[in-house]
Amino acid sequence: MFTSLFLYIALVFFGFDCLRLYSKSSVSEGVAVAALIVLRRSMMTPSRPYLVRALNEWILDNDMTPYLVVDAGLQGVQVPQDFITNGQIVLNICPSAVRGLTVGNEAVEFSARFGGVPMQVYVPFFAIMAIYAKENGQGMVFGSEPGSPEPPTPDAPAPGSKDKPSKPSLKVVK
Repeated sequence: MFTSLFLYIALVFFGFDCLRLYSKSSVSEGVAVAALIVLRRSMMTPSRPYLVRALNEWILDNDMTPYLVVDAGLQGVQVPQDFITNGQIVLNICPSAVRGLTVGNEAVEFSARFGGVPMQVYVPFFAIMAIYAKENGQGMVFGSEPGSPEPPTPDAPAPGSKDKPSKPSLKVVK
C-alpha cells in the first residue's frame, strides 16, 4: 500500500520517468500505474485560454481591434453593469484601450475607462463567448468545452415560487 501511494505521488509530481524506478513492482501495482497513466493522459487543461491568447495576437498582428463577447451574468465576472445588453457585454481589449492586460490561464484582466470612470475588469474564461476583430468580424465563437469545469451560475428561484412576473396593465388617464 505504501509503495502504491508513493508511486502515485511520484507520478503526479515527477512525471512518467519515475516508472523506470519501479520496474520490479507487483501485478496489482502495475495495473494501478497503467490506470494512472491513462487518467493523466486523458486530463488536459482547457484550450480556451490558449485560443484567446493566439487569436488576440493574430488580430493585433493584422492591425485590427480585438473584441471579447462576455456572458456578464455568470458568477465572478466583473464588468461595468451600465454597458450590459441582453446579459452580454462587448469589450475592446486593444492595447490602446486598456491598461495592464493579462491573459492568464484562469481569466482575462485589465483596467479601462468606461464613460470616463476607471474600472478593473475581470473575466473568467468560462464567461468568454467569442473573440473577434471589430473591422471584419473574423474570430471564434466558443461553446462548452469537454473537461472544463462547469461555470458557476447565479442562484435561480425554486420552481413553483411565488415570484411570478406581473402581467402588464394599462390605466385610462383623462
